[in-house]
Amino acid sequence: MKITLFATIAGMGGMQMNARGLTRMLQKAGHEVQVLSSVLDAASRGEIKADENDDLLRMGASIVYLPAQPGVPERIRDFCRMLDAVNAFGPDVLIGMGTSWHLGLLGAVLPRGVKKIFYEGMAGESNGVKDPRWLVRGFFDELVVQSPRVGENFNRSFRWKKRTTAIAAFPEPLELTAMLPQARLHAIAPGTARAAFFSRLVEGKQALWLVRQWATLKDLVGILHIHGCGPEQPAIEAFIAENGLAERVRCCGPYPVGQAYADLLSSYDLTLLPTIFPEGAPLVLLESAACGVPFVANGMGGIPDYATGNPDCIVVPQQAAFLDGVRRMVAALADGQINQGRLQRFYLDNYSQAAIEKRWLDHLSVESGHSRTKLSRLASKRASAAAP
Repeated sequence: MKITLFATIAGMGGMQMNARGLTRMLQKAGHEVQVLSSVLDAASRGEIKADENDDLLRMGASIVYLPAQPGVPERIRDFCRMLDAVNAFGPDVLIGMGTSWHLGLLGAVLPRGVKKIFYEGMAGESNGVKDPRWLVRGFFDELVVQSPRVGENFNRSFRWKKRTTAIAAFPEPLELTAMLPQARLHAIAPGTARAAFFSRLVEGKQALWLVRQWATLKDLVGILHIHGCGPEQPAIEAFIAENGLAERVRCCGPYPVGQAYADLLSSYDLTLLPTIFPEGAPLVLLESAACGVPFVANGMGGIPDYATGNPDCIVVPQQAAFLDGVRRMVAALADGQINQGRLQRFYLDNYSQAAIEKRWLDHLSVESGHSRTKLSRLASKRASAAAP
C-alpha cells in the first residue's frame, strides 16, 4: 500500500522515536511511505539535524517538513503545500498522530477511499472545544491507542464510537541496538539502591519535585541521578548545590542512545517517574524494563497498563502516594520479590520491536484485506453492469 504518515520525526524524543519506528516497520513490510513531519515550535525551526532521518530516506521514504509558522496566512500556505504533496503521492492509507489542525483538516479533505487511522500518543483527554482532535472524531475511520486506558479516555472525552485498537508505541529497540544485560533476580540491600530519573526536565515530568523530596528519599536509596535536559535543569542544579547534596544527588544532562543508553540504564537498580503530565505511556519506562530495571511511576494516562500482568513495577494512583511507592519498591527489592529477569521477559514478549511490529502488521493486513474485498466487490459490480 501507499501510506502517508503525519507524525513528528524532526528532533529527538518519544514521539519521534515512535514515528521513526512506525516508518521503518512500514517500509520493511514493503509499503511505500510518505512522512509529513511537523517541526514542534518556532525555536526549533531550521534546527533539524542533517542526518537524523537518513536511514528512512535510504529505505525510500519521502519526507515533507512542516516548520512552525508565525501566522494564519503562513499556516494556510503550508497546508496547501502539504496537500499538494499528498495528492501527488496518492495514498491508500493516512496514519496521523498529534494535536494538529493540519492533520484534522487533511482527514477532512482527503477522499473517502483513503483509509484514515488516528494514533493517539497522548492521554486521550480533550483540551476543550478548540482541540483539533474533534476533527478526528468526524473524519477518521478508526483509532489506534497506546494502551487500553488511553482508548477509554479518548472514547469518553471525544465521544468516539468507531473501531479502537490498542498498539503500544515503539520505544528505542534496545534489544536490537544494544547488547542487553542478561537480567537475573537479585536483591538490593535497603538504603543502597541506585535510583535514576530519565526524561525531559520540564515541569510536568516533575524532576525538580523529585529532587526536593530528598529529605525522605535519602533514607530509601543510596543515590539519585537525574538524566535529561530542559528548563528545570538550572533549578535542579541550584537545589543540589544549595543543600550540599552533590555526593548523592546529581544532574547528569542529556542521556545517550543505543549501547551507551542500555549500559547506563543497567547501572541502576530502579527508575523513578513522578510525572503529572497528561501522558500516553512514556517510553522510558519500557526502556527501563528492557534492561530488567524496575520502575516506580505515577499513574497518568496509560501508565497503569504497564503494570497489567507485570508484578515487577509499582504504579501509584496519584503523586501524593509516590514516595510510599518508592518505599514499597525498595522493600520488595530487599526481600527479593522483584524479579529483574521476569521484567525483561515481560518487555520482550509484549513491547519489543518484534512484538509491536507484529501487532501493526496484523492490524494492517486485516485493513488491506478489507480494501481488497471492497475493490473485488466493486470490480464484480462493474463487470455485471457491463455484461450484455
